[in-house]
Amino acid sequence: MRRTPCYGSSSESGASTGRRLPTLLHGDYGSHNLRMSAGEVRVFDFDECGVGPAEYDVANSLYLALFDLTVERGAGELFSAFRRDFLSSYDTVAATPLDRSAVDDLVILRAMMLSRWLAEPSIAPRGVAAADAAWKTRLAEFVTDFLAGPDAPA
Repeated sequence: MRRTPCYGSSSESGASTGRRLPTLLHGDYGSHNLRMSAGEVRVFDFDECGVGPAEYDVANSLYLALFDLTVERGAGELFSAFRRDFLSSYDTVAATPLDRSAVDDLVILRAMMLSRWLAEPSIAPRGVAAADAAWKTRLAEFVTDFLAGPDAPA
């Protein structure tokens, strides 16, 4: 079965659920942009900062975790548990629960973007366009395997 984002749903316009106000987006949130200081977590590197639906930032963080677990660590089977715990933790502190369908759709769209960048290097970010052939092969395998998976992340 092939993964495809669900169009025509409440998430069609990029997680525009109408239930939550736009929020500050980090754009590159992940463990590489977190540090502990005086017992508190500090977030840094706001180069890709913007305003939009929280689902976008959460989906991008999940995509980065999926990529890291699958490509860098060879432990993609851990993603389902990570996703469940990450979303539950987010909803615990958020005023409004996330639209999980929108989050899942955005993770799929992020993988589809990587596929397009690999097919059309002229529109790809520098890191993808300049990657060596072996790395591009790994990226393509990641995208193919992910998009060939079940319709929605578990």
